[in-house]
Amino acid sequence: MLGVMQQTTGMFVSHFLTKKTYFERGIFHKIFSVNKILSDIFAPKKLVLSSVVDNSTVLWGEDLRDLVKEKVEIEPFDMVKSITMNLLISLLYILFSPLKIIKPKYQLEAIKWSLRASNFYVFEDSKSLETIIKRFTVFEKSTGYKKRANRFYTKFLELRRNPYTDLDFMLRCPFRIIKIHIKGILFKKMRTKMQKGLKNI
Repeated sequence: MLGVMQQTTGMFVSHFLTKKTYFERGIFHKIFSVNKILSDIFAPKKLVLSSVVDNSTVLWGEDLRDLVKEKVEIEPFDMVKSITMNLLISLLYILFSPLKIIKPKYQLEAIKWSLRASNFYVFEDSKSLETIIKRFTVFEKSTGYKKRANRFYTKFLELRRNPYTDLDFMLRCPFRIIKIHIKGILFKKMRTKMQKGLKNI
């Protein structure tokens, strides 16, 4: 199942080669060479595409990234697909981790994409993970919640550098994935209201 997720979303793919016509039309499965049906079901395509394109480097050929940015309009449903996909990856890792057949990178990737997707949904940019983490820590309501968030993200960055199975972190991941997406949705609503208010002034 995790292998399907990997092939569906293009996880761990550091580079891709595609045709100009696919980029111009924003065809997700053609750009990333993944299964169309599975990517339609699982992948938050608009969020992934926008985030990847914004955070990419052109290695060869014409720079067509602005074409995608103009065509892709992110909707709240993309956040629903993002939380579903990343939560499923995290829970599958917990389920199969005792068998030691699945690497921690899957759960770490689920946290990373939760942060990147939610950040792009709110701010429409692709900053470093450290900057995104600071943003989502600021969203916490109280000092106690901020301390907990800091501990979680410190461990997350540590495990990205040196992956191993950490039971406490592993069990906290599904709850943090839900929290990241909820905060992203709520903060997006708040920003939209503020922007409308400024326009009316």
